[in-house]
Amino acid sequence: MEALALYSFTAEREDELSFSQGAVLKIYDLAKQAESGWFKAEKDGNEGKVPKNYVQIKTQDWFFPEADEGEATEMLKDTPDGTFLVYENQNEFTLTVRFQGGLHSFKVLRDSNGKYFLWLVKFNSVNELIDYHKTSSVSRTQDIFLVSSVKALIMAIVMMLRRRTRKKRKKKKKKKKEKRKKKKKKMMMMMMTMMMMMMDDDDDDDDDDDDDDREQ
Repeated sequence: MEALALYSFTAEREDELSFSQGAVLKIYDLAKQAESGWFKAEKDGNEGKVPKNYVQIKTQDWFFPEADEGEATEMLKDTPDGTFLVYENQNEFTLTVRFQGGLHSFKVLRDSNGKYFLWLVKFNSVNELIDYHKTSSVSRTQDIFLVSSVKALIMAIVMMLRRRTRKKRKKKKKKKKEKRKKKKKKMMMMMMTMMMMMMDDDDDDDDDDDDDDREQ
């Protein structure tokens, strides 16, 4: 993974790594260092420890530092072609992508200069490698492209479900409103009918009184 240096740091011990503000560092074994105050990092081919509070990890939705092969298989189950993720194990990255109903895994190789690659084209970081293979096949025998990370796919599904839920709630609310409106209208009609009936009764009573007066 990559991290951006928020501040400059000068190494005070042999196992530490100096860097300037704004520098981009490569961070290794991210999950294993979760409880530590330091990251194992590399810059320009030099390795060493860097303080966590001096850098900011560039989070990627395709990276799962604590996953393994079994978990990757489970997460990519029944996903569309091109859905992918990357996990790290003992400072080695593995890229797994779904294609034509199966999973294809590729070890991300690293040369002596710290460059990452799958085949011939080399990159300064895994991030660059991933971006490149969104338009260039990760396979030399099939056209397999990285389309969407599994996390992004999950988020898209969640957003779709939320939209559906909101739509259903809105529709339900509208129906309730219309139902209340009809009920209110019905009540008004009933009240008007009752008032009309009462008025008719009053008129009949008045007519009866008039008849009684005439008889007297």
